[in-house]
Amino acid sequence: MLRGSVNCFRLLVGARNMSKRFKSDMPPGARSGSPTENIINEDTYYENFTELPAPIKSPSDKKIYSALKLQNGLVCTIVSDVTNLVELEELDSDIDETSSSDYYSDSVSVTSDQSLDLDSRQSKIPPKEEKLAACSLTVNVGSFSDPEAIQGLAHFVEHMVFMGSSKYPKENEFDSFITKNGGSDNATTECEYTTFYFECQERHLEKALDIFSQFFKAPLMKKEAMTRERQAIESEFQMALPSDTYRKQQLLCSMVHENNPAHKFTWGNELTLKANITDDFLYKSAHNFRKEHYSAHRMKLAIQARLPEELLRKWVINYFSGIKNNGSPKVVFKVPNPTGENFNKLYYVESVNDTFRLDMSWMLPPVIDHYRSKPLSYLSSIIGHEGKGSLLSYLKKKLWVMSLTAGNSDEGLSSNSIYSIFSISMFLTDLGRSHLDEVLLAVFSYLKMLRMNCPNEYLFNELKTIADVDFKYQEESDAVTNVENLSENMLYYNSEEFITGPELYFEYNPELIVKFLNMMQHYNVNIMVSAKATANHMTLNRVEPWFNTRYYTSDIPQQWIKDWKDIHIMDDFHLPEVNNFITNDFSLIESSKVSRYPEKCKSNDQITIWYKGDDKFLLPVGFVGIHILKNNLHKNSLTTVMASVYVRALKELLMERLYPACAALYEFSFEVNEYGISINAYGYNQNLHLLLDEIAQGIFNIGSNISIGFFNAIQEVLLRNFYNENLNTSSVARELRMSILVKEYYSHLDKFRALKVLDYDTFLNFIADFFKNVRFQCLVQGNLTKDEAIACCENFVSKLKSTPLSDDNLPHFTVLELPIGEKCVRVNSFNLEDKNCVTTNYYQFCPGYIKDCVALELILMMMEEPLFDKLRTQEQLGYDVSCSVKEIYGIIGFTISVHSQIDKFTVDHIQSRMADFLHKFQDFIKKMPDEEFKDAANTLIKVKKCVDTHLKEEARRNWIEIKNMEYVFDRIEKEIKCICALKKKHLNQLLGKYLSPDKNYKKLTIQVVGHKTARCETKKDYNPSNIPEELMYEFVHYATDQQYHHFITDLYEFKNNLNSYPHHKLIS
Repeated sequence: MLRGSVNCFRLLVGARNMSKRFKSDMPPGARSGSPTENIINEDTYYENFTELPAPIKSPSDKKIYSALKLQNGLVCTIVSDVTNLVELEELDSDIDETSSSDYYSDSVSVTSDQSLDLDSRQSKIPPKEEKLAACSLTVNVGSFSDPEAIQGLAHFVEHMVFMGSSKYPKENEFDSFITKNGGSDNATTECEYTTFYFECQERHLEKALDIFSQFFKAPLMKKEAMTRERQAIESEFQMALPSDTYRKQQLLCSMVHENNPAHKFTWGNELTLKANITDDFLYKSAHNFRKEHYSAHRMKLAIQARLPEELLRKWVINYFSGIKNNGSPKVVFKVPNPTGENFNKLYYVESVNDTFRLDMSWMLPPVIDHYRSKPLSYLSSIIGHEGKGSLLSYLKKKLWVMSLTAGNSDEGLSSNSIYSIFSISMFLTDLGRSHLDEVLLAVFSYLKMLRMNCPNEYLFNELKTIADVDFKYQEESDAVTNVENLSENMLYYNSEEFITGPELYFEYNPELIVKFLNMMQHYNVNIMVSAKATANHMTLNRVEPWFNTRYYTSDIPQQWIKDWKDIHIMDDFHLPEVNNFITNDFSLIESSKVSRYPEKCKSNDQITIWYKGDDKFLLPVGFVGIHILKNNLHKNSLTTVMASVYVRALKELLMERLYPACAALYEFSFEVNEYGISINAYGYNQNLHLLLDEIAQGIFNIGSNISIGFFNAIQEVLLRNFYNENLNTSSVARELRMSILVKEYYSHLDKFRALKVLDYDTFLNFIADFFKNVRFQCLVQGNLTKDEAIACCENFVSKLKSTPLSDDNLPHFTVLELPIGEKCVRVNSFNLEDKNCVTTNYYQFCPGYIKDCVALELILMMMEEPLFDKLRTQEQLGYDVSCSVKEIYGIIGFTISVHSQIDKFTVDHIQSRMADFLHKFQDFIKKMPDEEFKDAANTLIKVKKCVDTHLKEEARRNWIEIKNMEYVFDRIEKEIKCICALKKKHLNQLLGKYLSPDKNYKKLTIQVVGHKTARCETKKDYNPSNIPEELMYEFVHYATDQQYHHFITDLYEFKNNLNSYPHHKLIS
């Protein structure tokens, strides 16, 4: 849960956790029904705004949309979810009803004065599903408007705006109020706009709007808070430093013309916000920036709730009409030559990860005004195609490239009012690396083929048809996603096209397609080759100043240019074939009463099928999940890694045949999990069986299609992936924790070692025997009949010639019991140039039951906000501070984690502050008033009752139950029952039992420690070798006997001395 992010890269860097977050503190007046100081004058109500044409919406979208412009110039879209309108009085009384009865029909009585029961009545009530309300406000200013003297100022102001207002001066008042009431909030800074958004329970929406609107009327932005918050900006930047994506993008920024605002350092850090300026200057500049740019006429607002449109409209007028309009003109960037002289060159760039990536980029005119024909989307769909005749298909057959993406991203540095960047990006194999010139040649050959054959109207019409169908049968998104998209779209489209503008293809414009395609030439391309090590001992003699990325640049070789000019069209290339996966039957099946939960419709020793029809979402889509249970899949690290190779090979081999399904918006995935391999398919039900048939046939034929060269390429890709995961401190911390706690768990480091010794013949034998002793578990949900579900699954299984797995051999995992007391694993980060540290405290409780799990969830819900406020906001220990319930194969516990930097605090200091917080938090729980406990528990109930917004969301919950072999499809209802029965003493008993040092206290601390020394001081000459021969954790060296007993320095020896918990499932 992190405050804000710079998002010119559109990747929510360290953005606030968008999971349902809850807090324990309640600001003054939060329980009052609604604010009273701003009363609308009904006589002048209709003079306060101008009605705009309503946005055109999907026929499947039952919400009501309206648009208006306030007198101060702010434009708003109001979304009333009329399918399940609620009244505020009903929302207020619903808490009492839920607290005293079972959510779903079976009555329950709770009578203690410390329970949730507000009276002793018993009742049966109908099911009620909840939705969160949401609001988003976008300001038309971003990092492109940073002054040269304070780069990162827009991002900094985004952080500061939320830190109190004149009316609500407490720094974390809004965050505390929102999260205490079951919601979340966030903000992102883009290149040309900044967005603030939140979600909360509807009965608290008006109060939230009042607090939220004050940030844009009279934010405090205190000097003392600025001093602390710039440390958060620095920590956020430090966390981004190891990212190759951000390093590459910042380097691209440095290439453009100095008059192009993209050349700025949009993140901000201590250098730009502290070292180069005084505190007074920063304070003055931040306030001036806000006053100049945060004007009502440059703001777009979107709001959604299950409340009447008229009420939402009144609230918008009431709370947002008071934002000042300073009349400042819209910022227009005039940059005659956005690329500059350094763009059209060849760059060799040092990467953090072990990779070999090729990026070809063209800086083209801005494309936003061409949204009706979307020329770059058209070109992206062809160049990025992965089917027969495609560029990737050719490069894969050569074993030069295993993945390719092409297109114009909607992130600010790729698409803005000045330019658009179209990129073709590829990850090359070692073989492809030695054929770099031929890979580039293939790209220009393919582009030449396009020029000879494009534009092609039937391809455009396919795109248009797919988009039209997707829009017509659009699935609902959650409210916060919808309003965020709306408020940002409102910057670019007229009100009727707020929704359709970015989604649909309106008109075919062949001249525009040709214009953009003809701009993609050798004389304006930027070529960036990123690698961990460079070939031929090339000297990377330049350094990008912000991310310290080493690189070498030169003119593109003349021989390459000559070859590109003389290129012929390769015989392998042709335009995509007609897509047979495009749907034309959207009829809904007629079915009798649909069960609430999946029902078992077939079961034998080979296959079990669960089925659930649909009478809720009423769209022509379906979900099919097939879980292949296999014993001994994780017998050792070698079998584990062979399963990973198997799944990756399957995906690569099938993609050429299945890419048309992806283009037609079908989804499929393969996943190695604890108990076997999971295959998921989702999309329009008409052709879902065809997709599954292709997958089954691909699985059956996989052995004959894997050459030794293909095997070597997959092995190389996965070795790099496993190695790179170990460069990520968060990943290492999790892997260490799971490696200790689960007997059969194998980390990325273990899999790296096993994959190094895996040979081709051993893998082929694994494939040949894979379907011996397996069992299939299937889930079918959506617009299919029961007979269709059974036939679909049986047909899939029949193609694979399997033998069944007996009940006695079903797979399971063993959780190890930590010893009483504290143990610590401290390792150094594998990335010698990364300052980032992770400290995670894991507290192991016991084999759990649902009542224990929800009690722990409630505790963590109340912990989250004070934890963030204390360790992140007040003490500035690190940018990312979090806590989480952990259920590991039935054993419950929780973690607290802090991401920090080694040059700021030692991990020992971080550990001491975490321990101090937890001690004080336990005292807080003990002294918590009963009323506050009830409020928190009711908030958790409300969140548990939040409705699934689309079929995939509901199916995913049911599928998890099947994959975990627990089958508690009514888990949410059971959880609500348990929450209703909770008493405050239960929380204290749970904490007292497992967190008291003299009882069952079992704590495991994981510390991944970064490196202080600056990279420029430690960098050695490059070694052109690719993947290291060995990876080993570098454990801390203990100095005393006491440390010897505290620190774990041999994972395997430590695990071998632990007791095992009995196998346990969280089912009751």
